[in-house]
Amino acid sequence: MSSYISATPWTNQFNSTLLIACSDGRFGAQLDNFCKEYLGAGSCDRFLAPGGIAGLQILSECFYADKERITLLVTHHAIRKIICVAHEDCGYYRDRYPGIDDLFPRQLEDLRTAAESLHYWFSGMDVELVYASVTQDRYVQFVRVTPEGTPGHR
Repeated sequence: MSSYISATPWTNQFNSTLLIACSDGRFGAQLDNFCKEYLGAGSCDRFLAPGGIAGLQILSECFYADKERITLLVTHHAIRKIICVAHEDCGYYRDRYPGIDDLFPRQLEDLRTAAESLHYWFSGMDVELVYASVTQDRYVQFVRVTPEGTPGHR
C-alpha cells in the first residue's frame, strides 16, 4: 500500500471514556461495535495490550509502564470513565496460568483488582468492569461485572 485516506474525518475532540482491553484481534470488531453501541458516540480512547487488565496487577512486569500510560491518557484527554474488559479464551491468561482450565475466576479477580487500582490512582473515577464471552451462536456478549457479584451468564 502506498497510501490510504480514511473515510472518517479527523476530530480534535477527546471522548471522556477510556477502554482498557486485550489486544486480541479476534475481539476487535466486537469491541468496536461495543464502543459504538454501548457508548453511543462510537469513539473512546483505547488502551489495548495482551491480557488488557492483566498489566494492572501489582506483580505484573507491565504495572508501572501501564500505570504511566493510563495516567497520561486520563490527564491529557480529560477521561471521566474507564471501562475494563476481560474476555473468554484469552491467550495471555492461558499462557500466564498453564494447566488452569477455567480462567474465568482469575479474570474476575483481576478485573476487581484493576478497579481498585484505578480508583486509588484517580479518585472519583467512574470505573466499569465488563466480561466478554462467545455465545453458542458465535456472537460476543458483554456483561457488566459488579465488585460484589459475577456476571449473570455464568
